[in-house]
Amino acid sequence: MAINPGLLTHWPWERLGSFKYLLYLPLVANAVRSAMTPEGRSRDNFSLHILVLAALRYIQGQLWITVTSVHDIVKKHQVQTKGMKFDQLDRERDWEDFILLQALMLLAYQFSPLCLPNHAVWDWRGLVITILWHLGPVEFLYYWFHRALHHHSLYRRYHSHHHLSFVTQAVTGNVHPFAEHLSYAVLFGSTLIVNLFLGTASLALIYSYMLWFDFMNYIGHCNWEFMPSWMFQALPLLKYLVYTPSFHSLHHTQVHTNFCLFVPLYDYIYGTVDKTSDQLHLAARQGRTELVDFVFLTHPTDPLSVFHLSFGIPSFAAQPYCRKWYIWLLYPLALPAMLLLWAFGSPFTVEEHTVDKVLAQTWAIPRFSFHFGMTSEIGSLNALIERAILAAQDKGAKFICLGIHNKDEHLNASGALFLKNHPGLSIKVVDGSTLTSAIVLDKLPKDASEVFLVGVEHKVGRAIANYLCRHRATEVTVLAKSSSYAFESLKKSVPQESQHKLVAVESLEHGKHCKAWIVGEPLRAMEQLHAPSGACFYQFTEEAMEETRPDCSYAKLPAMRLPPEYKGIRACEVRVSPFSLAGGAHRLLCPGREACREESSRQVTREESWRPWKTGTITRLATRLTWTRLMP
Repeated sequence: MAINPGLLTHWPWERLGSFKYLLYLPLVANAVRSAMTPEGRSRDNFSLHILVLAALRYIQGQLWITVTSVHDIVKKHQVQTKGMKFDQLDRERDWEDFILLQALMLLAYQFSPLCLPNHAVWDWRGLVITILWHLGPVEFLYYWFHRALHHHSLYRRYHSHHHLSFVTQAVTGNVHPFAEHLSYAVLFGSTLIVNLFLGTASLALIYSYMLWFDFMNYIGHCNWEFMPSWMFQALPLLKYLVYTPSFHSLHHTQVHTNFCLFVPLYDYIYGTVDKTSDQLHLAARQGRTELVDFVFLTHPTDPLSVFHLSFGIPSFAAQPYCRKWYIWLLYPLALPAMLLLWAFGSPFTVEEHTVDKVLAQTWAIPRFSFHFGMTSEIGSLNALIERAILAAQDKGAKFICLGIHNKDEHLNASGALFLKNHPGLSIKVVDGSTLTSAIVLDKLPKDASEVFLVGVEHKVGRAIANYLCRHRATEVTVLAKSSSYAFESLKKSVPQESQHKLVAVESLEHGKHCKAWIVGEPLRAMEQLHAPSGACFYQFTEEAMEETRPDCSYAKLPAMRLPPEYKGIRACEVRVSPFSLAGGAHRLLCPGREACREESSRQVTREESWRPWKTGTITRLATRLTWTRLMP
C-alpha cells in the first residue's frame, strides 16, 4: 500500500478474492450469444477475442514467472541479488488484476458506438502508425507522467506502492494502485484509438500490441539481464531505443533516474539517465560465481505440489499446499513434467534465502514421495542425493540438511551411507532430528509420566522414547513387536537402569488409558478411537492428522518462526525451506505472508508449549539448534 493512500487506490473487486473472476462471465455470455445467434454471427465475436487475448496474457505472465524463478537459469545474471521480503509477495499476489480491468474496458468498447461491426484481420498501415505513435506521444507523455508521479504528493499517495518493491520480479510492473492503472490504460489505449479513427485498426494489431506491451513490461522488471552486450556494441544507437532489465532496475534502486517506459531516448534528452546504466549492464552480463553457506535438500511431494513453488502459480504459492478441486485440473501438465524430471532431471535449486550476510538455498532432487516406496528407485535416489551433497560441498556449503524422505533410514541410514562412502567430506550432513525431537518434547506436559508412542521405526520416535526413559516418564508404551529391530535398537540405546520403563505392545488398544499419544504416522479416524477422552496427539508426522475427535486435542506439527530479517521466501509451500525440520510438515512460519498469519498465531500459542525462534543469523541458528554430524 502507498505511504498515504489516495483516491481510487483500492481495486473495486479487492474484497471479492477469487470471486473476481466471475466478472468475466458477461464476456463469456456475450461470446456464447454471438456464436449462437444469426445476428451475432454476422459480426465479429469480439467478446471471444477479448477472452482469448486475456488467456494469452495470463499464459505469458505465468511463463515469465516460471522462467525467472528458476534459480539455475537466472542466478548467474541477476541484476539485484538481495532477497525479497515477505510482504512483497503478498502485495504482488494479484498481479493479473490489470488483465481483468483491460478486458472489461474492451467490453465497454464493444458496446460503444465506436466499435466496428467487423474488424480487419490485418492492416500493415496500423503497424506503422502504432510504431510512430508509441515512439512519439506515448513514450513522451509517459516519461513526463512518470516524473510527475515521483512528485512528493503523487508519490506518497500512489506511486510509492510500486516502489516498495526494491528488488523486482517479472510481475512487479503490473502492480500499481487502481487509479494509476486507469491512467495507464487511457494512455496506452490511445494507440488503438488512433488506429480506430484512422481506419487502420485490426484484430492482429490489438493482439500484437497488447502482448508486446506486456512482454516489454516483463523485461524491465524481471531482474534477469539476458540481453547480450554485443548487441549494443554492434548497434550503438540501439541503447536509445531499447531498455534492458538492468536499466529499469536502477529506477527501483535509485528512484530518480531512468524514467522511460521502454525507450530510453527521453531519459538521454532530458538528462535523467543513471550514469552507471552501461556499467551495470556489463557487470550483470559477465555473471558471478555462486557460493552458498547452507543447503536444505528436499523433493516434491506429489505431482501437483510443484505448482505451489516459487516457479509455480503465485496465488497457489501464497498458500500452504492443499488439494483443492480446481488444482486437479492441472494434472495434464503435472504428469508430463513429472516424467521429464524422472527421465532427465538432476538436483536443482528451488529457492535462495538470506539472513544478514549468510546465504542458504533450498535444493530438490527430481523425485516424488511415491518414488521412495519403490525398491527399484533406491539406487537412483541415493545417487541423486550423493550428487547434491558433493555439489553443495563444491559450492562451499558448511551444512546440508536432508529433508523429508531424503533421510529415510531404510534408504541411506539417515545419511550415514554417504559418510561411509566419502569419509573425507568437509560438509556436515544433518537431518534436523534433534531439533524435531526437542520441539515435540517441549510440547509434552512436564507431568506426563505415561506416554503411548506410535512411530518407533522413525529416528525421531526413538530419540523421543530414549529421552523420556532417561529423564521424565515412568512408562513409555511403544507400538512395536518386542522382537522387532526398531524396538531392540531402542532398548539397547537406553541405559540398563531405565529399560524397565519400555513396554512393547502390538495393538493400539493398549493406549486406551494413556492421555499423551506421540505419533509419527497419521492415524486414521478409526485408529484414533483407541485414545481415551481428553487425550492429546503430539505429532511429528509428514502431514497433519485429520482431527476427528472433538473430545481430544491435537498439537500442531513442529514449526519455528522466521526472523524478520529473513529474505527470499517466495512460496508458502512448507516443504521447501532450508530450516524445515525432520520431515515435510515440520514447517516454517512466515510472519509476513497473509496466508500464514492465522496459522502462525495458532501454532505458537503457549498451550502448545513451544516458543518461536528468534535469531539474527543462520550461524547462530545452526549453533543453538545443535546441528551434529550424522553418525552411523
